Amino acid sequence: MKRVLLGITLLCVSSFGFTQERDKIKVKKTPTEIDFLPQIAGVYDGELAVEKICFGGGIKNNLGYQVFSFDITYVKEGATVTESYRSNQIPDSVCVQLQMFNINQRIFFTAIKALDHKGRLITLDPLSLIPIKEDE
Repeated sequence: MKRVLLGITLLCVSSFGFTQERDKIKVKKTPTEIDFLPQIAGVYDGELAVEKICFGGGIKNNLGYQVFSFDITYVKEGATVTESYRSNQIPDSVCVQLQMFNINQRIFFTAIKALDHKGRLITLDPLSLIPIKEDE
């Protein structure tokens, strides 16, 4: 009889624990240096398929800052140029030039301006990539 009573008590206690709402623990991650770096399609430096540079969602960072302008230095019709754009997207006209003249040539994104979550102006570090043809 005692065993039955003990079993019923344990069953009630354990089921009571399941019906109560569980506390949710939120861990606030301290941003690291890499979280601040600008990137395109997850790449911070080095080689990246030209298609991903052009259609990879534009310049971002891991903190979700809103990039709104940048300068790009690349080869345009055989000459090195620096152009400014008010967007986080690489324009189609630049993409054409990247595909024609910049494969395996380093391109530079500088003066990358963004707004943080509080609306403050932030200048992100420069970004450099090497457009490559993606293997098919």
